[in-house]
Amino acid sequence: MCQDCPPIGKDQRYGPLELTVIHATERGTPDGREPIRWKLITNLPVACKADAIEKLDWYALRWKIEMFSTVFVRQP
Repeated sequence: MCQDCPPIGKDQRYGPLELTVIHATERGTPDGREPIRWKLITNLPVACKADAIEKLDWYALRWKIEMFSTVFVRQP
């Protein structure tokens, strides 16, 4: 799903922005729990399923980077 929309109130300083919404559902959900569902919004090109999976992988890496940063900053 793509949409052209300048940021609200800033349409004179910024042009339209094409966005893609990636819907993803967790696989291998443990018994007794609903699967996690994500809606990721990106301005990067997503032309096929492989592109969407690539963006999901990048998003998953973000949390590893966040944890590394948190541990690194807390070191004396």
